[in-house]
Amino acid sequence: TESRDLIDIWAVLAKHPQLEGLVRHVIGTHDLVILTERLLNWTDSELREDLKGYPQIDPKRAIEMRDFLLNWVKEAGAKEYA
Repeated sequence: TESRDLIDIWAVLAKHPQLEGLVRHVIGTHDLVILTERLLNWTDSELREDLKGYPQIDPKRAIEMRDFLLNWVKEAGAKEYA
């Protein structure tokens, strides 16, 4: 599920924070409009609902990761269109 993807990204970055620069670079190489649309479609309630089958996972982590990615997209867009 997409919410699990967010959890996986969060877990990798939590374990390997040195990869943050690489993730930011990869985000900058994607179509920022499509990526933003996709991230914005993942509402808090949809992420919570999607993770109900995984009681060991706190949905707040997916919500936080979505918000971090949105911030990184915003930064990448600011650099691209500056």
